[in-house]
Amino acid sequence: MKKLLIITYYWPPCGGAGVRRWLKLSKYLSQQGVKVHVLTVDPEKASYPIIDKNLCNDISSEIEVTYTNTFEPFELYKRVSRSESIPYAGFANEQKPSLMKKVSRFVRGNFFIPDPRKGWNKYAIKAARQIIETQNIDTVITTSPPHSTQLIGLELKKRNNIKWIADFRDPWTDLFYFKDFYPTKLATLVNKKQELKVLNNADTVLTVSKALKETFAAKVNSCNSSKFIVVPNGFDPDDFGEIMKSKTDVFTITYGGSLSEHQPLDIFLLAVKNVRQKGFEIEIKFIGNFGDNVKANIERTELLEQTKFTGYLPHSEALFEMKQSDAFLLIVPQTADNKGILTFKYFEYIAMQRPILAIGPTDGDLATIIEKTNTGVISDYNNVNFIEETLINWITNKQNNDSSFAEKSKFDEFNFKTIAEKLIGF
Repeated sequence: MKKLLIITYYWPPCGGAGVRRWLKLSKYLSQQGVKVHVLTVDPEKASYPIIDKNLCNDISSEIEVTYTNTFEPFELYKRVSRSESIPYAGFANEQKPSLMKKVSRFVRGNFFIPDPRKGWNKYAIKAARQIIETQNIDTVITTSPPHSTQLIGLELKKRNNIKWIADFRDPWTDLFYFKDFYPTKLATLVNKKQELKVLNNADTVLTVSKALKETFAAKVNSCNSSKFIVVPNGFDPDDFGEIMKSKTDVFTITYGGSLSEHQPLDIFLLAVKNVRQKGFEIEIKFIGNFGDNVKANIERTELLEQTKFTGYLPHSEALFEMKQSDAFLLIVPQTADNKGILTFKYFEYIAMQRPILAIGPTDGDLATIIEKTNTGVISDYNNVNFIEETLINWITNKQNNDSSFAEKSKFDEFNFKTIAEKLIGF
C-alpha cells in the first residue's frame, strides 16, 4: 500500500463516529509514508445527519481530498415525513413513526436500494477513475455505510482492475434496523444480491468485530473466507491529552451518542434509582440529541433532577464533558445478531481511562474485549442487581480515592496509530 484512495461519503464537516474511523486512519497512514487521497461528496450538497465543523481541523495536511457533486432525495424525505432533520442511524432521533414516516421509510427501503445516497455513485465513479489513472493509485478502500459506496468499489474493480478493500463499519442486510425500512421480499433479495457481489469481488473485506467478520464470511464460498479481516475501531491519543480524575464530588456516569428504541434504558435507570434509595449519590449525564421518550423514561423513574442533558456537542467539546465523568454507560441494541456490535464509543471510553458499564449480550464481542482489557463490566438486559452492585462498588471506590483502571498496555492495540501500522500490510 503506497498510494491509497479512500472513498467515503462521511467526511468533515460531517460529524459522528462514522467519520472518525478513516479520518484518523488516514492521518496515521500518511505519517507512515502512504500517499493518501480521499474522495468524498461536496458538503454543500450532502445529506449529513450531524455537522461538526471542528473535525475539519483533524484532516491531515498530507492528504489530498477531492469533492464531487451528488443527487439525493432527502429533502423530499423531510417534506413527506414532516421531519426537520435527516434520520440518524437506527432512527435514533425519531420518535414512534407516524403513518407518513412509515410511508417514507417504505419508499426509502424499496425504491432506493441499497440507500438514497446512491445518487452520489455516478459522480464518485467518474472522479475516482480519474484519480486512479492520473495518480497511479494501487489500492482503493470503500467504507460503508452508506452501503451504496461499496457499489462504487465494485464498478472500479470491474473497470480499472485495482486492488479493492471493502470496509464495513456495520452489517448490510443483517443490520438491526434493516427491517425498519419495511423491505419487501424483492427489495431484500436485491440487497442480498448486491451485498454478495461486493463480498465476492473485493480483494479484502474489513470488518470491525469478530462476529461481523463471521457473518460476512458465511455468505461466500468457504475458500474465500481468509480475505475477511477484523480491523477494529480505536482512539486517537492526540484527542485526549493528559487524563485527569473527575473533579466532581458526586459520582457521575455518562452516556454519549444516541439511543434508538432498540437500546433499553429501563434496567439502568431502575438500578440507579435503587442505588439512590440506599443513600448513594449518583448523577447521569447524556451527551447528544435524545428524543422526548428518553426524558419521559427518566421522569417516570424520578431521576430528572439527577440527570444532565448537554445536547449535541462538537466532538472536542463532548470529550471535555466526558473527562468530567467517573464512569461510562454503553448499551448494545437488544436485537437478533447483536453479538458483533462493537461501537466506536467504547474505544473512546477506554481512552478516558474510566470504567465502563455495558449492557448487552454477555457472550458477544464487546464482552470478550471488556474482559480481555479489564476496562469495565457487562450485564445482560435484565440483571438489575448486578448493575446496582457495580455502581455501589464504583461509588465507594471514588469515596475511598481508589480509581484503579486497566494498565494502558492492555488496550494500546486500539490506538489508531497501531492499527494503521497493521493496515499497511494488507
